[in-house]
Amino acid sequence: MNYAYARVSAKDQNLQRQIAAFSEFGIEKSRIFSGKKSGKDFERKEYKRLLKKLNCGDLLVIKSIDRLGRNYSQIIEEWNRITNVIGADILVLDMPLLDTRTKADTLVGKFISDVVLQVLSFVAENERESIKGENEKETDKAVSNSDINAECAYTSRLVEMRGVEPLTS
Repeated sequence: MNYAYARVSAKDQNLQRQIAAFSEFGIEKSRIFSGKKSGKDFERKEYKRLLKKLNCGDLLVIKSIDRLGRNYSQIIEEWNRITNVIGADILVLDMPLLDTRTKADTLVGKFISDVVLQVLSFVAENERESIKGENEKETDKAVSNSDINAECAYTSRLVEMRGVEPLTS
């Protein structure tokens, strides 16, 4: 059986591009599992449902490695669970080197796909950390601006109440 997994991080993001790629690949809609949740870990309802369906010899298709997850060590762990414990294959559409159906044939093929997996998993987590850092900066800036605005409003109210002009530098 062929299955697919699509994921986006936020509820306002769209899964359609990934789902369209899976349909084009020939995967039935009933075998496409999707979720709108952060890739920081694998505590995702639809992902867990998918794992229960996967059997030895099945194929899991994902659009890109960061759609599987964004935590380096957990991506590697899940990849190994799917390929070695469950015995299913994985194909990453955006990175054909990550296709376990072909890498098993040669040691060189296995080595190359393992290296690519390691690098892309690192990049996925690094992007998540970068996004998280940018969001924290924006939040800090908004809080700082909010504090300044609140201070200005307070000063203005004092001026109105007391009829005193504020000091300017």
